[in-house]
Amino acid sequence: MRALLTKFSLVFIVLCASSTSLLAAPLDWPQRPFRYFADNDSLKELLNNFGANYGVSVAVSEKVSEKISGRFTPEKPAEFLDYLAQIYNLMWYFDGAVLHVYKATETRSRLLQLELLTARDLRSTLISTGVWDSRYRWRAVENKGLIYLAGPPRYVDLIIQTAEALESRLLQKANSTDELYVELIPLKYASATDREISYRDQKVIVPGIAAVLRRLVSGVQTQVVDSREQNLAEDSEGQEVITKPASVHGGATVEAEPGLNAIIVRDTQSRLPLYRKLIAQLDQPQSRIEVAVSIVDISANDISQLGVDWRAGVSVGNNSIIDIKTTGDVAGGDVTLGSGATFKSLLDASNLNYLLAQIRLLESQGSAQVVSRPTLLTQENVEAVLNNSNTFYVKLLGKETTALEEVTYGTLLRIVPRIVGDRFAERPEINLSLHLEDGSEIPDGSVDDLPSVRKTEISTLATVKQGQSLLIGGVYRDEVSHQLRKVPLLGDIPFLGALFRSNTNTTRRTVRMFIIEPRIVVDGIGDSVLIGNEHDLRPHIGQLNNISNNSTQFKSAVELYSCSTLEQAQRHQKYLLESDQSSLLSECELPTGQAGWRVKVTQCDSEPHCMRPAKEP
Repeated sequence: MRALLTKFSLVFIVLCASSTSLLAAPLDWPQRPFRYFADNDSLKELLNNFGANYGVSVAVSEKVSEKISGRFTPEKPAEFLDYLAQIYNLMWYFDGAVLHVYKATETRSRLLQLELLTARDLRSTLISTGVWDSRYRWRAVENKGLIYLAGPPRYVDLIIQTAEALESRLLQKANSTDELYVELIPLKYASATDREISYRDQKVIVPGIAAVLRRLVSGVQTQVVDSREQNLAEDSEGQEVITKPASVHGGATVEAEPGLNAIIVRDTQSRLPLYRKLIAQLDQPQSRIEVAVSIVDISANDISQLGVDWRAGVSVGNNSIIDIKTTGDVAGGDVTLGSGATFKSLLDASNLNYLLAQIRLLESQGSAQVVSRPTLLTQENVEAVLNNSNTFYVKLLGKETTALEEVTYGTLLRIVPRIVGDRFAERPEINLSLHLEDGSEIPDGSVDDLPSVRKTEISTLATVKQGQSLLIGGVYRDEVSHQLRKVPLLGDIPFLGALFRSNTNTTRRTVRMFIIEPRIVVDGIGDSVLIGNEHDLRPHIGQLNNISNNSTQFKSAVELYSCSTLEQAQRHQKYLLESDQSSLLSECELPTGQAGWRVKVTQCDSEPHCMRPAKEP
């Protein structure tokens, strides 16, 4: 019975090997059979002996580490490899010079994006060059130029290299017949050159339009799409979309012209419209945002007059960025003033005015001080920096050389404002990416005659509405003041003068708070009458008869010429005619219900009720 089972197993293995050999790529090797007897030998050693038998180099993956024992009966090369692949979960590929053997879990998958080459032409080239192997996955979407590959890493790499070589050749051929053109594209709003922001010992580069386009033209665009079809715990590489390097596009060049704030593009004529379209999308007007910062120090002994118990933290709800709790039982990051007025760390105008009034009261009593109140004007999504700092230098002694190390402390504010949603909303929201650093010298904390510095850093992302302010508080600071008192004349006498003078050192603890007031700067009523603006105010301002701006174009744009009688309308037309402006009349309805006429400033010729300047002969 056992002999029968053994014979059946051998027959089954032979049948499996025969069926898999039908899918194997043909090997142009001597078709002599291979025999081998293994006694606890490594599978890698068996494969190397197999390659040596046919005079072929073998590259075996490090993950192939099995031990084998037994006698291998004579088989043809491809059948023997397929037999091992089935038993030990392997895959193999012969590239014409080296036999590559991997574990099946090392299957590599790629999504190949073709630009000029077709999938049919690529496959034909792979077959003619001997790279093609029908055993492995190939799925093509011809009309999209997409090919999905899966197989041994060496096989997939050869296909990608072949595709890149063919694509490069086609592009060079196309570029040789497409002449290069140079075009200057001026910018209206965006900056062509990079902007450099320097503060302390750091530099931040804000790329201009030229830098953005240059990266698109010269970079290799590779995007991770999905994971590889293999053991993700062992290999974290992802499936990639492979595209051509943009640098092969016939020497395309993008440069900035600072004097004209323009972009100079050199490329083929067929691609110049792409540059114009992209630059037009990038060159958009940005809203102006004004950020006022108030830095206030209040004596810790007198802070109780505000009824505030500062405890810095982070709150998640109710838009509270800094958790400022009170001495009473008030939740949600509220601030309670002595009179009972309550507000959150996001202050409306009324609460802010009340708080500033209390601060001015304490300031008049010498218990508070407005350290600074700078105002920054920046554009949306452009970083603004406020740096008010002190610097001292520390001598570093080496064995042969000395150096000076710079130590800087003070107030540093970095803020990037961004409008959330519609800027024409009734109360648009402003997103603030805020980094605040506040440093001060520690009184009596010097070491080796060098001052000690304490720094406080706050980084947060807050969203406030137009008209609101962000309050950050609870940062304690210690200040030491030295005061010399003496009796005039007597205090200056040597030796004896010490009896008539005294030195007093006073330590004062203060609470520093920051009030951030962002505000969108609008261009008056013009922002509300733009064509296409859904918050159009023309129906409201069109009812005004008196307006300070007496511009005829503006009145015509918003239809401020009210409906009047024919005599009054013609009088307006004569006034416009004296200014060399054409106009015509359109019918409207007077408040009395009678028919009226409205003046419209526009070019006209032979239309009814048209008045235009006489044409020169």
